[in-house]
This record gives sequence, C-alpha cells and structure tokens, in this order.
Amino acid sequence: MMFYDDVADFYDDMTGYSEELELTRTALEGFIKKYPAAHIFDSACGTGIYAIAAAKLGITAAGADISENMIAKARINSARENVPVKWVAGDIRILNEAEMGKFDMILCMGNSLPHFLSTGDLRDVFRVWKTLLNPGGVLVVEFLNYTKILERKERVIYIDRKSEREFIRFYDFIDGKSLIFNILEVEWRDGKADHRLFSMELHPYQYEEVVRIAEDTGFVTDGIFTDLSFTQFDSRKSGIVLIVFKRK
Repeated sequence: MMFYDDVADFYDDMTGYSEELELTRTALEGFIKKYPAAHIFDSACGTGIYAIAAAKLGITAAGADISENMIAKARINSARENVPVKWVAGDIRILNEAEMGKFDMILCMGNSLPHFLSTGDLRDVFRVWKTLLNPGGVLVVEFLNYTKILERKERVIYIDRKSEREFIRFYDFIDGKSLIFNILEVEWRDGKADHRLFSMELHPYQYEEVVRIAEDTGFVTDGIFTDLSFTQFDSRKSGIVLIVFKRK
C-alpha cells in the first residue's frame, strides 16, 4: 500500500515504538493469561510491535503486512530485539495456511480494519483469518470507535513532536459514510518549516457491523473491550474498540 510505504521511514518515531514496545509486551502477557496461545499471528502488523512483543514472551510469532517498506522496518526491529519472527509482505485477503501455518491467536491491532473499504473485503479477511486459526482459536481486532468519531466530528486525532519534526494526524469527513485519514509531517530547519502530506481513505466501521460480519463468517463474540486489559467498552466514551472473537 503506497501510503504506508511512504510513511514507513518515520512511522516508529511518530507512534513512539521504542516507548511502546515494553508496554505492549506487558499488556499481551496479561491478555494471554486468559487466552493462552503458543502461536500468534500479527495481521496487518505494520512495523511489527505485537509480533515482536509476542516473540519476547517466548511465543512463536509471525507478522504480515501489505506494505513491503513496513515489513522491512519490522525485520530491522526484530533483529534489534534479537527475537525470531516470520515476516511476510502480502495482502491479508489472499494469505493461506500453506504459506502462513496455523495459529492459536490472530491479532489485528491499531486501526487496520478500516483500511478494507468494503464489507465484501472485510468478509474475505474474516474468512482468511478463520482458515488460519486452530479450532477454538482467538481473533482480536482493535480499531477506533467510529460511533464516537462520527458523532463528534473532531478532525484532529494526534499531534506529536519528535525533536525537530511534528506529526499531525487528522481527518477529512466526506459524507458520513467515509473519511480521509491524513498525516501532516512538518520538519523545522533553521526556523523554517518543510512539510509533506499523506492521505488515504478509510471506512469508519461501527462495532456492531464488525460483530455481525465476524459472526456471519464463523466466529463467536467473546467480549468487547477498549484495551488488552479488558477495560469495559463504552460506545459513547471509549476511543478504541477491542473485540475478542473465538472460532467456532
């Protein structure tokens, strides 16, 4: 995906990868006490933070992403942590068991789900996830709470500064059914600002719609939370939706 190929060089700085890795490892460690897993697949893995966190816990881990540049960063990150992770650059919709193997848990974290712009695409992804999960396996999907976002229509999501670079993440609302996600990178040099703007369309899935698609494709909903610590989800207040499904 061209958008993520373009932002891969600064993605970890923007998202605070170095600071977040240990927090992610701790959160995942607590989560797997309730949902034990020996093999975990980080689906739409980006630069690989969840797969690497799993590997640091001694779990056999794999990660896949459509962006080759993000996978290249993931390989660098896992090598730096000295942990083994199987990395695959490819479209989740066409991954298969022969290529990936089978897993006890699949994670789709961050806000990856809205990148599938049609419900047909999303159904295809859930079908692939089902084929890659062992019977009784767990699927965890995390995405922003678009019920709240569309209601409030707040354009600015995050403003981050790393040394002389600022990253502003914001939305353009289109028609109530879709939106444009933007990253404005601003770099200051000698008191002057250079900038680059990166934009892509997202589909603002409501959590009820995701539950319906998952259950139609062979999953059972096991809980709706707002983080891996099982904080209860509130559709009017929570910023994040985290849904745990089990394969039938």
